Amino acid sequence: MGRVEDKVVVITGAGSGLGEADAHRLSHEGARLVLTDINAEEGRRVADECIGEAIFFEQDVKE
Repeated sequence: MGRVEDKVVVITGAGSGLGEADAHRLSHEGARLVLTDINAEEGRRVADECIGEAIFFEQDVKE
């Protein structure tokens, strides 16, 4: 797999942009993902698209 195989990675802003790209790349490398975003619909979409284990939590990191 990859350098992050079976490691837990937390990604904020995972619903779009760099966070989404990181989620896809790291899932292909075997990471177990915890994804957060303020936009629940997009965050869940990204979690569903990832291979392996990925869970999503709606979160506003400003608070």
